[in-house]
Amino acid sequence: DGDDGDDDPTDGQPANWFLGIELGTTGMSAVLMNQLGDQVNPLCWTIAGDDEANRFRLPAVAQVESQHPQQVGQLGAVGPAVLQATDEYLRAIKPLLKIGIPHGTSGEPWVQWSDQVAVPLITVQSALSQLLTTLSADRMSCRAVGLKSTALKRILNDLRGVVVGYPNNSPDTFRFNIREAILAAGLVQNDDQVVFIDEAIAALLSALPDPQVETEDLDEQQPGLYNCNWSGGTVVISAGSTLTEAAIVDLPAELDQLQYSDFVLRSFTYAGDSLDQDIVIQLMHLPVQAAIDNQAMSGAADAMTNSWQSLGLDQLPLPQPGEADRVKRHRLRQRLNSSPMGRQALAAARELKLALQEDNEYDLTLADQVWTI
Repeated sequence: DGDDGDDDPTDGQPANWFLGIELGTTGMSAVLMNQLGDQVNPLCWTIAGDDEANRFRLPAVAQVESQHPQQVGQLGAVGPAVLQATDEYLRAIKPLLKIGIPHGTSGEPWVQWSDQVAVPLITVQSALSQLLTTLSADRMSCRAVGLKSTALKRILNDLRGVVVGYPNNSPDTFRFNIREAILAAGLVQNDDQVVFIDEAIAALLSALPDPQVETEDLDEQQPGLYNCNWSGGTVVISAGSTLTEAAIVDLPAELDQLQYSDFVLRSFTYAGDSLDQDIVIQLMHLPVQAAIDNQAMSGAADAMTNSWQSLGLDQLPLPQPGEADRVKRHRLRQRLNSSPMGRQALAAARELKLALQEDNEYDLTLADQVWTI
């Protein structure tokens, strides 16, 4: 292989390699770690047909293919190719894995993706397994920073374990489904090789130095992110698309004294996706609904308001901004997933969430109209 990197990153020394996976709602990241040394090698993906050469975060999405008239949804392609082919895709694989354990013959339980289409949970688990297979030695679609592909393949063939972050208070079904997907992907052979760690604790540990390494030997290239010399009261916030994880801990001066029981952990079901919904409701729906009401009084109407009215959001009990309101948000997500207009509105909300952090207003195109928000 002519690629850059080290064919023997440990210089002949013993090594215990672990694969660390950060499985988010919308994407997956991974890193190789040598337990017996200081080697840490981030992984990135290069997938045929993808317009991005090296992805350090693999989109965790799967295409939804409805089979009319039964309205049974099957999952097609997974990963970045889906984003380029269609807007009908399952964008939240991770949260669905906690609702139950799939039955092999019937595929039950079923997940209601939209008002019309339901998807068997077993196919959701299979989609995750397909994403994880890109990290397997046999079907490798990734490379490791600082390693030759021959070394990477050799390491992936001899993993001691896989470490996965998980939300606090997640049910056993969640960890079971992820473990089964990892085993099905062939990353390791035994279920006791899959280890789980709370996401908030993982975020903190990634910033702290190894207590077994002398201070003068620490890597100082990124002192703002790694090897932080922290002690005392510390608050951790790890926010994703569906959950916000929080932890409070009093870090001891000697970090090797830190224990799991030192942490107080909380999980909140309000995060990025809830923000997107609030943007749709507060910045799009309410102004348009006001315009619809005014047009009804004047007897006028236009294509814009008619198109938006087709969503039927005025017929739903809408969640309060900034509140979890899980049942209402689940129902709203189904409704928005049910039509191209709804899916475009969510995509526009994600645009706005980024743009309005930089500017006071933003022009976006929706339903063949330009909206100024």
